[in-house]
Amino acid sequence: MLILGLSVAEIRCSDDRASCVLAGTGIAGTGIDGFRIIWISGHGYQPIKFRAITFTKGDAQQGGAMFLSGAAVTLELCVFDRCRGSDGGAIYVYSGGGESLEMYGTTFMGNSGSDSGLTNDISDPSGVAESHATCPSPYEGYTPRQGDALNTNVMNPHPNPGDTFSYFCHEICNVGEQPSAVGVQDASCESCSEGTTSLHVGHFCTTSVTAVSDMYELHNAVGDWGHDGEGSYHHLMHYGFEEALLLGTVTNGDFVIMETGTYTCYWEGFVEEYPHDVDYQACSQVFAYESTPNFGVMRSMLTIDPTRVGGIMCENDDAGCIFEPSMDHRCLSIMFGPISPFLLRSLVFSVGVRGGGPSDYGEGLYMFQSAAEVMYCIFTSNSAGVLIFIDNGSLDVFGTTFSTEGLIRYHIEHQGLEWGSSEVHDSCPDLLSSLGTAVPSGDALIVTGNVQGSAFSNICMCGATYFLNTDTNACEPCAEVCEICPIGKYNDAKDGSQCTICPAGRFNSNTNSTAQSDCENCPVGRYSVEDATVAECTVCNVGRYNPHLGSTLSTACVYCEAGKYGETEGAGTCTFCPSGKANPSATGSSSSSVCSDCVAGKTNSDNFTGCANCTAGKYGPSVGYGCFECGSGKYLGTEGSTAETDCTFCPAGKSSPASGPRSECQACQPGRYAPAEGQGSCSICDPGTACSEEATA
Repeated sequence: MLILGLSVAEIRCSDDRASCVLAGTGIAGTGIDGFRIIWISGHGYQPIKFRAITFTKGDAQQGGAMFLSGAAVTLELCVFDRCRGSDGGAIYVYSGGGESLEMYGTTFMGNSGSDSGLTNDISDPSGVAESHATCPSPYEGYTPRQGDALNTNVMNPHPNPGDTFSYFCHEICNVGEQPSAVGVQDASCESCSEGTTSLHVGHFCTTSVTAVSDMYELHNAVGDWGHDGEGSYHHLMHYGFEEALLLGTVTNGDFVIMETGTYTCYWEGFVEEYPHDVDYQACSQVFAYESTPNFGVMRSMLTIDPTRVGGIMCENDDAGCIFEPSMDHRCLSIMFGPISPFLLRSLVFSVGVRGGGPSDYGEGLYMFQSAAEVMYCIFTSNSAGVLIFIDNGSLDVFGTTFSTEGLIRYHIEHQGLEWGSSEVHDSCPDLLSSLGTAVPSGDALIVTGNVQGSAFSNICMCGATYFLNTDTNACEPCAEVCEICPIGKYNDAKDGSQCTICPAGRFNSNTNSTAQSDCENCPVGRYSVEDATVAECTVCNVGRYNPHLGSTLSTACVYCEAGKYGETEGAGTCTFCPSGKANPSATGSSSSSVCSDCVAGKTNSDNFTGCANCTAGKYGPSVGYGCFECGSGKYLGTEGSTAETDCTFCPAGKSSPASGPRSECQACQPGRYAPAEGQGSCSICDPGTACSEEATA
């Protein structure tokens, strides 16, 4: 797609979430092969930097995403996703001299190389590449999160494959979430906004999605069939019909997210009411090709054009989205797709429940000239057919289980070598799987044709109401329906056997909590002790208070001091006695009744623990009412006065202060005068006259 020489110094995204995507997708059957995304040559020791770029679905013989020759490259906060090449699935570093590859906060996910699986991520025969366990500027202070080991032949400074890792310079969140910020320790995970998702654990919400809730909406989103006007539906790429085209609305490689539930066919005679007010047959069919009569009649609930759609996912990883075909329909067909794989994630292909599918050509999934990845799926069958049939395609299977009753012909059958082989992987596809690298194996699979890898069901996670039995390495039903975590507890483990009590100093008033962050700090005036299951924190008693958040002991509630009282539970502060009253010694008081009246001529001290004389310029006429300022134009030079009549008029030539204590009168300044006693302020002298200090006229 791109060839870079000496003229480019840096290519970066406008943000650090790797939301700028370079995709090198080719289309099978059209003569358009997959593209390598970028070729870099001739930079020598003047490096070129890539920052926050996602390289996805690149395809080439050497380095599906990037080929380096005589180039010094720095990668910061980049993502290499589902690229492939025979030597170096994501990156190939040529041994010509002058090459270097420095990586900071860069991750690799789902890349594949065909050289015995040694260079799925990077081919670096000269050993010049290095993945640093530090983050680039301005995130140097953030300790990066270690991801999966990189699959490579030689990497500095570690000479052995698998000793160097992907690193994340942000917190790691589940699929469908992203961290609230880059480079911030313990940043919270937030749900992707409507219309987007993250495809992998630890990635940002950069993938566009369309949500569907039933078979009708799903078919309208991704279907690729047309009506011939005579009652039959045909694949548009092989038939020229133009009437009543049923092209799906999803384009540009976007993904579809299914709500949990059962998806099946609807037509007259099968159900009495269809959930949509339309006359529509929601299941597709195609008849035998003239050139290939052995194809037979092939019917699918859904036939997908993967040149327009990137994948189908359930809304969570509990395998709660169930395809349940009826009559002689299979679940899905994927035909004439791009070289990059179509994603099927957390789906159940339930075959034979309503009558069985076309047993010779894949009851659950049929693929023709297309590539797919199956993750966290379940295939079930009670018939003796083939569950997955690949005809000149390529299939990668991760963490998927097969459950059959009675004799099965094949779990997976792969015919044709044009697209390479299919593989059942014994590793989990997402970063930091709950089971790490030790993936339990289930039942043995019956496979035929060009199928490589582990011939077993491989368990990466168990669905709802199931748990992983570590003795048998199998998902088994809970003894009873899994209990919802009660208030005061949470469970952050996918297959956790018990709920965890919120830590001391926290509370949780909700049920079904999935993270410790659901436990909130106790507010001021409250506390919770260690191992206490609480919907709310314990309140401090009356007469006590606690000004701190997240308190863990009852001793955090301390007595109200002298001069104060606390008449309500759960107080963060105590209340001072009213003005003119005092509480000289009692602590832990729960009522204002402990506050005693100050006598006439006195008021409370600053801390309300005693009474003090009214200061000069003030008087206290009554018990418990405090002190009052002398009026304007008056003054009072003594303390402890009890009557307003103790206030004296200022003499002529002086006035009372505008602010502050009126303990004495102030002389009028030159240019001003006070003609009589009791003046609140001095007047300006008339024009043409002069006034000396303390002037009276």
